Amino acid sequence: MLHLLGAILLSSRPWLPQDMDSTLIGQRLDSSKSLQLPTVEIINQALGQGSESDRLSAAKAFEHSGQPLARQMETIPGVTVLSSGAQLAKPVVNGLHSQRILILQDGVRLESQAWGSDHAPEIDPFQEGEWTLLQAAASLRHGPEALGGVLDQQSAPLLKHGHLDAHWSSVWMSNNGLIGMHLRLQGPLDRRGHLQWRWQGSNRLGGNYSVPGAFVANTGNREQSTTAELQYNHNKLLINNYLRVYSLRQGLYPGAHAENSDDLQNAIASSLPMWKGDFGYNLERPMQKVLHWQYSLRIQRAHRGGGLSNLRYGYQDNQRQEYDIRSFLPLPEMALELGTQTASYTYTKTIGKYRLENAVGLMFQQNLNQPANARQFIRNYQSLNRWAYTLLSWETSNLGKHEWALRYDQIGFTSFYRPPGTNPEDPASPDKRSFQRLSTAWTWNYQIPRTAWRMRVNAGTGWRPPSANELYANGLHQGMAALERGNLTLKPEHTWTGNIGLGWKRGPLDLESQVGLRNIQDYIFLEPQQPSAVTINGVYPQFAYVGRDAVLTHWNSSASAQMGKGWKLNLAWALIRGSENPQGTWLVWMPADRWLLGLHRNPTSNTNDALGSQTKSQFNYGIEIQHVSRQSRIPLSEDRQTSLDYAPAPAAYTLLRIYLGGQLMRQHLQWIISLDNALNTRYRDYMNRLRYFADEPGRNLSLRLQYHLHRHKTI
Repeated sequence: MLHLLGAILLSSRPWLPQDMDSTLIGQRLDSSKSLQLPTVEIINQALGQGSESDRLSAAKAFEHSGQPLARQMETIPGVTVLSSGAQLAKPVVNGLHSQRILILQDGVRLESQAWGSDHAPEIDPFQEGEWTLLQAAASLRHGPEALGGVLDQQSAPLLKHGHLDAHWSSVWMSNNGLIGMHLRLQGPLDRRGHLQWRWQGSNRLGGNYSVPGAFVANTGNREQSTTAELQYNHNKLLINNYLRVYSLRQGLYPGAHAENSDDLQNAIASSLPMWKGDFGYNLERPMQKVLHWQYSLRIQRAHRGGGLSNLRYGYQDNQRQEYDIRSFLPLPEMALELGTQTASYTYTKTIGKYRLENAVGLMFQQNLNQPANARQFIRNYQSLNRWAYTLLSWETSNLGKHEWALRYDQIGFTSFYRPPGTNPEDPASPDKRSFQRLSTAWTWNYQIPRTAWRMRVNAGTGWRPPSANELYANGLHQGMAALERGNLTLKPEHTWTGNIGLGWKRGPLDLESQVGLRNIQDYIFLEPQQPSAVTINGVYPQFAYVGRDAVLTHWNSSASAQMGKGWKLNLAWALIRGSENPQGTWLVWMPADRWLLGLHRNPTSNTNDALGSQTKSQFNYGIEIQHVSRQSRIPLSEDRQTSLDYAPAPAAYTLLRIYLGGQLMRQHLQWIISLDNALNTRYRDYMNRLRYFADEPGRNLSLRLQYHLHRHKTI
């Protein structure tokens, strides 16, 4: 609440809602009712998503439900994971992550990424809806930080029917004894169904995860999420507001905290965790606690001339506490609170083949170190961003679909610093910075006439100011058991990018391939620093933020073939290269080359139910093989003989996954059993910061269930 009061005192401007995604306003009826539709106007504006979007459908998400968001998103080509253990994971898109990837939840930006690269998105892993990866012109709307794209989650529209609807799902995993439950209820508050409500709640309990031969101590977690939503929808007006509360307690591996340099080297060299544990759900120091809540109000109105207005206000509060492995007091050593208010207005107009979208907005953000802090990892700061955005798109049969986007941002940033040895009553010294710049993007989707070929091209320029943790980080980061050092001399990143994609589909074959080039001036990244840091609390690897020119390239491809009788063969690969320019030194934290081969069977047979209607009974199964190469492209010391990193890149590995699923009770109940890492392979992934000390999880048997009280179909 301190952030809300601070915003009111610091700015007298009225707040307008932040992001302007249009939402389908439609009619859905119970499939068992007669199909008599009331008079209603259907608005279906897909604002700028185009074919540059890759999607994670609700059905696909169910196959991986209960896992962290980033793990679920790995099914999208070019998306990998940067993690600090099994649960703390964030998505990487074509080599870019953290502050370069925006995450939207029903139009509201999630802001805790400003604290560093180990802070996983505060999202319920059971959250229902469809995830979309927006790039190029479609992503520019959401901010200069969207250099690598936007992961946009849109909840399913509220069903407009006259009864209570319920959906229940659960997951169980053998590796860490994870038990997860999710319940969703929704229904009308008036007879005509204009006023609708929805409530969702979930709980996830996980214990210490196991690697081949051992358990990794203190790696369990407790996770809860609750959402309440109320919506009015009638004629041309939609008013939606919701409140979300999310909490997480995450244990951290204590073996990453070494007493001396010899212990650190022994822990890194050991093939098994030096600090072995047993299976259990107890959480002890070190640990993280997260509390996130957000509120959003959206007002959408369709105009007679075909225009559409969106007004949105969002507020969120993120609290994070970190507890060291040792302490004389039951208080956190680091306690941060980040408050963000967003507001925007968007107007969209379609005239013939042209569509014009204009938007303006504000974002105020304030970070506070709480009184319990024993150390100040990031300074207190305030930030105000004023922005404007415009997009013009058109589509013709001869020239395909074009989208041109332009965005201007003006950012004022002030941090407050009190040097060591000063008195608490002394005023803090402000550090004021100002950033402003234009961003541009162009997207072209084209179906080549009289052929099976389709083409996708996009190009653009962008920028991103250095974030607070990149400038001011100073001290121990518990999530990675490492010391991070900020850099006050960092400059904003400036980038230009170009991508071209080709697709071919004919009969049972479907091919898709994309190559891209990105040039970034003053690319900011964490560079390992030798030797390790010796502190009063122990010895830790240390890293410093640096800014250097860089070039990133990627090649993502996928192919699928229908083989008759329900069989389908899939092949996909992702290759990423990142190097400093012009020196040619390889960049750290770039994903290794990976391939995926899958064989799936999804036979469909038609049967008649008791009411005589035709239904589908499904029984599906499949096998997937993933191979990840050893990352040989790593930065070396000046003599080009030794690695700058604290441990060599892990060896290549191959994983096997098997699954079996189906539907019961006239499709009301879906189930799937999967076996991940079926051969119990011992491996470490280059993109996992905990790879210095422990392997990745071993064999994991999972059971997932979901039950729908009513089955609906869209009218």
